[in-house]
Formats: sequence, C-alpha cells, structure tokens
Amino acid sequence: KLLVDSLGLCRAVRKMAWSFEEVVCEDEKLLSVDGAAITAADVKAKYNGKSFTLKYGEHTVMFAEGSITLNGKTSQKLEGNLHLDLSSMACCIGDSCLMWPK
Repeated sequence: KLLVDSLGLCRAVRKMAWSFEEVVCEDEKLLSVDGAAITAADVKAKYNGKSFTLKYGEHTVMFAEGSITLNGKTSQKLEGNLHLDLSSMACCIGDSCLMWPK
C-alpha cells in the first residue's frame, strides 16, 4: 500500500505486524472463539496476526487492525511477538497488564 506524503512523495505504508509468541490463561475452560471452546495452543496456532474476537469467560478480547480491545472499552496497540496471559483479574501483553474494564 502506498501513501502520498505532504511533499507529494509516495511512501510504502507498513502495516503493524504481530504474532503470538505464547498464550497462557488461568482457566483454559473459559476460552472460546465464535461460541466454540478453544485451547490456548489453538489460539496461538490459528489466529496469529489475524483479526478475531476471543472470549475469556465474561470478558471479550478483540484483536483488530494492530490493536487489542478489552470488553469494548480499553485498547492498546499491538506489534511484534506477543506473550498473552489471561486471568480473572487482567489481560497481560508482555510486561503490560490491563485490568478488565467493567
């Protein structure tokens, strides 16, 4: 994809790339995608770099266009290899933890 900058020059637009390095969760029985139960290993294998919505119990984790959104409220940009850790208290991405918004 190309973008014309303010000087009239064409520049390549780099789409943010991300992938799961590791996916872990406190209780794997709470994971689902599109209403179907899924394992943490399946999330890593099937959804690397893709837009999708993951349910963790009553919580929603939406991955779309280079960002993650929790429960439709709290967002954070994604890039690189991610360590995703889901618990009853928070969603952690690498060393950054976001408490589940109400």
